[in-house]
Amino acid sequence: MGGDLEFAVLARVRSTMDFLSIRLYKACKGFGTDEECICRVLGCLSNGEVRELHDRYNELYAEEEEPFDHFETLIKSELSGSLLDAVLHLLESDPPKSHWDDMDTYEPNAEVEADEFREHLETNFDEEQAMFLGNSDLDGPLRLVNADKHFINEGYDYDLYVDHDMHEDKDVAYLMESTPDDETAAQELIKGLKGMLSDTQGEEAKLAAAVEGSMAAYYDQARDMRFKDHHLNQLLTDNDGMLEFCAGRDADAVHEAVEGWGTDEDKLIRILCSLTKRQLRRVDEIYSERYGKTLREVTDGELGGIFEGSFKYFMKCAMTPPAELDAELLRESMKGLGTNDSLLCEVVCTRSNKDLRAAKELFAEAEGKSVEEWVEGDTSGFYTTFLLRCLRADRQEGFSDEKLAQRQAGEMQAAG
Repeated sequence: MGGDLEFAVLARVRSTMDFLSIRLYKACKGFGTDEECICRVLGCLSNGEVRELHDRYNELYAEEEEPFDHFETLIKSELSGSLLDAVLHLLESDPPKSHWDDMDTYEPNAEVEADEFREHLETNFDEEQAMFLGNSDLDGPLRLVNADKHFINEGYDYDLYVDHDMHEDKDVAYLMESTPDDETAAQELIKGLKGMLSDTQGEEAKLAAAVEGSMAAYYDQARDMRFKDHHLNQLLTDNDGMLEFCAGRDADAVHEAVEGWGTDEDKLIRILCSLTKRQLRRVDEIYSERYGKTLREVTDGELGGIFEGSFKYFMKCAMTPPAELDAELLRESMKGLGTNDSLLCEVVCTRSNKDLRAAKELFAEAEGKSVEEWVEGDTSGFYTTFLLRCLRADRQEGFSDEKLAQRQAGEMQAAG
């Protein structure tokens, strides 16, 4: 095996961060720098993923000579200007964090909500239904009776299984089977019945005490769950509200950076390269609503100078939605004369099933032909067969089957 097929297979079997680390190393090694490869690799990743790649690269190439032994040193030696600033922002910047409401109010609000919920449970406890459930097989989800309307989130159901016998009334029929002929026998019968009644009353008292104690414990547990639920939802609501505020603010800041004569380069890089992919997409949506253009259109059309060449390509990778970008990269890898096999393998062999299916759908809509048809026209031999197999987007994901892996490794070794 060699050439494009070997590259494709290695891209498929290596972990994503290992493969991308190797891509970066090769993009910088030797004469010249493949800036497009660097832009594509880093621009497609989130801030956190770039930091993960940074750590993995340093592990893989720790024994190399400078500057190849350290990710950041390598990037600084190979890139410059706005592109370097943008990449460093990906490494060093965290997304904006703050709070929409005063956090001091969260716990008191949650305490009030939890107390009201506990009171609701005590007031609306349905003893008859509880007794019915208690005498049923607990082999499914258990819910709090008459409490659903107070829950915001699902997730408080537990599959419970009982390992004890259900309560059964004691058999006293045998005491009534005989008709005593004399007073002594009658007295013995009455004594037996009284003893049975006393035992039953004692058991009933014990059960009542146990129920009373357990109910209090469950009320406390339900109150605690409600407190955590309300507190969590305050944080989620707070986070969503603040992110929405930040997205609107950043959209306006981008507009301020590009309007009029010249461009505030530092401000633009600081805004766009410190956001997560999700935040960047929301800024793009708000910018489009307010100013009639997408961020991609701004960087492609209105901005010249600093956004020419590699940096412009980097911003395209950073701001384009993943499926749309992958479809564009697939087209870029096969359009015109010749095929960019490394780019083709980078997309086809490293994306998840979900990502590949989304990219294939957008590609077919834009080109009128499937990715598979383009691949068959641009490649040949086992290389084509392998790429088409990857494009099925049906490989096992989420867990590993050790026995299957060993068997397949043996088959590959036997095949040479």
